[in-house]
Amino acid sequence: DHNYIEMACEFNRYCKTQVAGHIRDITLKDVHLRGAEGGYFIVFNGFDEEHGIADVTFDNCTISGKPLTADYPNLQINEHVEGIRFTA
Repeated sequence: DHNYIEMACEFNRYCKTQVAGHIRDITLKDVHLRGAEGGYFIVFNGFDEEHGIADVTFDNCTISGKPLTADYPNLQINEHVEGIRFTA
């Protein structure tokens, strides 16, 4: 199994400050994973209420030829994420 797409608000040894930041207003358009069927994960991890992920849109995205939807079984979203949308 592999993380195909992962977005995370965090701090680590590469951060200049100990602030997790945030991710907002992202659109992934016409992204297509081609190849063997597999356990491809899409992971969203916000850090806390102030350092979260909001308003990410998948527009016309597919995995192994199948449209990516909110029902994708390997979609992982934690409690500090909101506004994940899927459009054809």
